[in-house]
Amino acid sequence: MPWAVRMFLIVSAVALPLYLYVGFRTATAIAAISGSPPRRARLWALGAIGWLYLLPVLYVGFWLGGNRSAPLLGGTTLGLLDYLFNFPFWWGLIVLLETLPYFLLLEAIGLVSRMIGAFSPFWRRWAPRLRVATLSCIALYAAVRIYLDTFTVDATSVSVQTGVPAPELDSLTITLAADIQVDRYTNGDKIRRFETLFRAHRCDLLLFAGDLVTNGKGFIAQASAIMAHPDSRLGAFAVMGDHDYWSDPNGIPQILRSSGWTFLTDEHQVVEHGGRRILLSGVTYIYSQRISESELRAFLSAAPPADLKILLVHQPAEMLVRLAAEAGYHLVLAGHTHGGQIVLHPFGVPVAPSIFETPFYRGAQRLGNTTVVVTGGVGQSLAPVRYGAPAELTYITLRTAR
Repeated sequence: MPWAVRMFLIVSAVALPLYLYVGFRTATAIAAISGSPPRRARLWALGAIGWLYLLPVLYVGFWLGGNRSAPLLGGTTLGLLDYLFNFPFWWGLIVLLETLPYFLLLEAIGLVSRMIGAFSPFWRRWAPRLRVATLSCIALYAAVRIYLDTFTVDATSVSVQTGVPAPELDSLTITLAADIQVDRYTNGDKIRRFETLFRAHRCDLLLFAGDLVTNGKGFIAQASAIMAHPDSRLGAFAVMGDHDYWSDPNGIPQILRSSGWTFLTDEHQVVEHGGRRILLSGVTYIYSQRISESELRAFLSAAPPADLKILLVHQPAEMLVRLAAEAGYHLVLAGHTHGGQIVLHPFGVPVAPSIFETPFYRGAQRLGNTTVVVTGGVGQSLAPVRYGAPAELTYITLRTAR
């Protein structure tokens, strides 16, 4: 069974008791407000949870039946099953995870109210309304936020202070793309929007941090056409991504090279601008092929001298950033994390699964004199949606010391 299906089933199993808790507490609250029988409200809650959980049942059924190209496990276009089961499941999961902390807070307040006594009647009256209002607001917000973050692509502009005493490099522009992951979810208007942004902004350096397609070879030709004939003044450079390796580790680099890209596989490349040297170091750091700390240290120390040093990599691992900073690199540019892809905000604090892999999972951050820029990319992995992590192409403008 593929990793994605295994992970999906694990997530479904872990979420089920949480669904039952939130569902039954909401059903009890609705019954208290409306005066309807609690049993009927709980049956409605079970029906809603059952509808969401038809998706795991379909996954298992398709897989056991050998239908691995079924709409939920492959295919080239979105189908009715996606809109009936796939998107609703992930919307429901996000609503659940966003709602749960507030429901637990209401439980704690209820416990305190019972201890105080005098406050208890007031709380029993208003707690059900607060539960229903909380769930309703989060459900509506999540639906709008998922649509905007998943199906639109924006350009994000970042200004980076490099501290480089080279005025010739001031206002140097870089377009950073990653995780295009053309598949049936990014295909259509979304990928056309990305291509428009990609073609419209002529930059000095065009960099691609990997993941051209999501899986297989079915979308490679389309994705390659989007990336063909890059228009940049100083060149276009790319590195290997996880999905590139899983899809076609030899074919994708070859296609990009034939389309005008310089594909860097643990290589250094120097370009000149205004009499200044710019170093592009491309490192392969993916799940299937990771450079060791000692190898990376040796690779970085062997880099040719340059006025501006840039490390391009797919995964922004903490170890890579730390060693790049030690080696005097001014920029580390990466993708991989999708900006968190699903970023929850319990009590306003951003939380994403990516943070357990690397602290550098979105935007621009600094480590010493090194700036790390991680672009959110366009596509998705595992979940077919984004939430709190808009799809993006990143425009970087460098500012140097004067």
